[in-house]
Amino acid sequence: MKRTVGRTESVAHALRDAILAGDLPPGTHLREAARAAQLGAGRYTLRAAFGVLAAEGLVTLERNRGAFVAIPAADATRDLHRFRAALEQGALGVALARGASLDAVGAAVDELGQLADDAPWPRVADAHHAIHAAIVAAAGSARLDAAYDALRTELLFVVTRIRPSYTLARMVEVHRRLHSALESGDAARAAAALERDLDEGLAAMEAAAEPASTTVSPSSRTLPPGLATTL
Repeated sequence: MKRTVGRTESVAHALRDAILAGDLPPGTHLREAARAAQLGAGRYTLRAAFGVLAAEGLVTLERNRGAFVAIPAADATRDLHRFRAALEQGALGVALARGASLDAVGAAVDELGQLADDAPWPRVADAHHAIHAAIVAAAGSARLDAAYDALRTELLFVVTRIRPSYTLARMVEVHRRLHSALESGDAARAAAALERDLDEGLAAMEAAAEPASTTVSPSSRTLPPGLATTL
């Protein structure tokens, strides 16, 4: 059983990385036979991995059709934003009220700024997520941290999709301004800056959630070379 679980996690990890890197775009049909051959996995393991990714919001499972990379819908994107905003804004309010240090937010912004211009976008998405996770962590609540961590994969998926709207340089600039406002000592300014950042993010997310003008060919996408051999 342990071996089966470990293998499922390994296959899910490979597929997750490919989806978040944009190698398997939204709408891609994850045909069982092709994926099983590429990953060297049995169909039972592959289906279990699809289930893991479906629970994370990366894959949709359709009866009699199989698994597809999820296509972010506008209404679902707005709902994700509402939950994210409630967590971040609530956590910031708690952090400011208790006089908590926001140094970790600044450190995360610096990490983002140190990335090379040609850094893989998944690394940019990870660094971006770390900034907002640090805001939540400043509240000092394990429950808030856990709730925000549960959104991690969905948020990374969405950030992968907003790349046309955000260059790394713009993302760094926006978050340096945000951190400056958070450290200003002015609670109203800090709250307004976070709200503005979240609203701008929502606008980019909604634009990315619009239906694509072209359909992804089910057989045109394969995992990058090397992924199967790393399992």
